[in-house]
Amino acid sequence: MKNVKKAHNDPTKQAKPNRPISTGKYSNLDILNVLRRRVASEEKYRRLAGFMQNDPGPVFQVDYHGLIRAVNPSAEKLYGSALVGASIAGPLKELYQSIMDCRHNDIPLQLEHVVGDRCILYTVLHRSAESALFIYGADISSYKRVERQLQHGKKWYRELFDTSPIGMARCRPDGVVVECNPAFRRMLGMTDRMETLCVIDIWDDSEIVDDVSRRLQAGDGVVFETTVNFDRLRDDRVVDTERRGTISVEVQLTPMAEDAENDPGEYLVHVRDITQKKLAYQALRESEERNRKIISHADIGIIVVQDGEIKFANPRVIEVTGFDSGDIIGRPFTDLIFEKDRRRIMEYHLKRMRGEKAPEVYRFRIHNLRGQLLTLECRVVTIPWEGKLATLAFLADISE
Repeated sequence: MKNVKKAHNDPTKQAKPNRPISTGKYSNLDILNVLRRRVASEEKYRRLAGFMQNDPGPVFQVDYHGLIRAVNPSAEKLYGSALVGASIAGPLKELYQSIMDCRHNDIPLQLEHVVGDRCILYTVLHRSAESALFIYGADISSYKRVERQLQHGKKWYRELFDTSPIGMARCRPDGVVVECNPAFRRMLGMTDRMETLCVIDIWDDSEIVDDVSRRLQAGDGVVFETTVNFDRLRDDRVVDTERRGTISVEVQLTPMAEDAENDPGEYLVHVRDITQKKLAYQALRESEERNRKIISHADIGIIVVQDGEIKFANPRVIEVTGFDSGDIIGRPFTDLIFEKDRRRIMEYHLKRMRGEKAPEVYRFRIHNLRGQLLTLECRVVTIPWEGKLATLAFLADISE
């Protein structure tokens, strides 16, 4: 027992070589860790300060009492320079309470603030480690203007859709109607109750139906004319209509907004009732056919002269002059007139084209291709012909 040495009696052997020497309350290692944390904190704040300085939007650092610790140049430019140390309630009065509520919440909060003609979107972040709130702003004025324009366009489209006298509807690519305006309902004689309606089932022409179905599925626009038979629609229970008979319609289907796969999500359908237009066009064609028959079978010659050339001649003129129809059209009208009468008739024609007074009924002689000298009585009026002034002449053979 006497040979046992007590290590604790030797102070040099009591300290371990791997442990820093204690100097008072804190060891060298404790001091070193404090210095490291301070350097890291200063580096973090330098990065934060650099970030705040370079951020294009206003940035605030606010403590738990609502006092501003730091701001960036963008905030000073927007709200003034005397911000540090002041309450955040100064520049962001309307948002103050919402900002302070973030002290108890780690979820980011976004708030809008209007400054003059600018709109700033602020994101409030709670940093418990710094016992502070960080407020980052981004100017969204341009986005708000676009949003207002979109809202205005949407309102304008809604007013146009609801008040248009043309039948309008929105339909899916399979033809099922999503929405239709009052004019569309009136055209089809629909009740107030919205029914499941497919626009493809409305048209009578089966060939058009097949073509429209194919082109809709392909995402193409379609314009066509067809008919709508209301008796068939009612009998086939396509739509509960109050109308009877058949109408002619012009239909235009236009692809609307595209989805993520560039396929049209919907089509805009325009339907116009062109029944009266078709009837008027048919009446015009019938009138033109009647007039053509009258002119062709008239026993007097009828010609149209424009710019000194014959633009039209009926069969009676061909018979009297002896020219073929292909030879007389485009020929100067003076070629038909007897040489001694040409100057007088040409003077009448030029005065009439200038709007001056000229005889409306007169006589002149012609030499036909058969060598006959004929006397014609001419009655003349001016008319528009293919957009230009022309002379319509009625020629009667009064030779004895």
